Formats: sequence, structure tokens, C-alpha cells
Amino acid sequence: IVNRQGYTSNSAVVLMIEGDGARTAEAYDGSATQAPELCVAFTTVQYDCPVLSANIGDPCDDGDNTTIDDAVDGNCGCHGTATACTGIGDADGDGVCTGLDCDDNDPTVTSTNTNDADCDGVPANVDCDDNDPTITTTNAGDGDCDGVPTAMDCDDTDASIGSNANDMDC
Repeated sequence: IVNRQGYTSNSAVVLMIEGDGARTAEAYDGSATQAPELCVAFTTVQYDCPVLSANIGDPCDDGDNTTIDDAVDGNCGCHGTATACTGIGDADGDGVCTGLDCDDNDPTVTSTNTNDADCDGVPANVDCDDNDPTITTTNAGDGDCDGVPTAMDCDDTDASIGSNANDMDC
């Protein structure tokens, strides 16, 4: 900090020096005797684990998406807490283990129904459209998936025949 009235050791100044060797402070007029006294004090961060630039307990990423709460341990390693997927895998990191995840490449899909081609959470055997995840209509109330409820459908086994109120085939 510049040794001038109003400055303290806690004042902040950015000083960038390039090159090597000694620097001589000079006043504006070039006189070294009238130049301000410059005292530079600095400290470097002392880490528990210098290789990781971290302290014990600091958050880190152990690279294993089947662990949570990764932190630097006492041996300067980064380790997380095991989850149900540890040793099994979870490619998308959504918490649903590989083999149970309907789509283990999409973290927004958490359906565990492997009999669900469009991963909308509706099993294929009751999904009216198992290729479109936006359609979640089931055949529980519409046997032929034609959009007409069973109670109003003239023939609920044939999607080409609709409601008895509007269809002459009834």
C-alpha cells in the first residue's frame, strides 16, 4: 500500500509488474527521493491438499455419477457417498440405476418401467401410443385407443368404429 495519508494496510491496490530484476520507485518528476514508499505484503493460500488446490471437506467431483456429496478426504482424495447405483452404474446421473432406467442417457427420464418404449411411465401393454412420450392415454378406459371411451364406443375392439352417437356402423 502506498505510504500516504488515508491508506491503511487493508487498502486494496492492483499492481502488475512484468519482467525481472529490481524496480526503483520514482516520483512523477523522476526524483527517487520524492517517490512514495511502496510496501507490498501478500500471502499465498495454504491448502490442506495443494495438488487439488483444496482443503479437506471442500466439495469436488470424483467423476463417479453414482456417488453424491463428493468431498476432499483426509488423504487428499476426492470421494463421494455411495448411492444405490454404486457398482451398477447410472449413465445419466439421474439416480435411477442402469438396467432399471427406461432411458439411461436422459437425466429427465426417471421411469423405471423397462417395458415402456417411449419412457412416459405407461407400460407398453396399456399405452395407446408407446412411441410418443407426450401421449399417455391408456387403454384402461379406451380399449381400442381411438379416443372414444369404452362406455361410448360402439365397438371398443376396432379403432375405425367410433361412438355410437356419431357412427352409422353401430
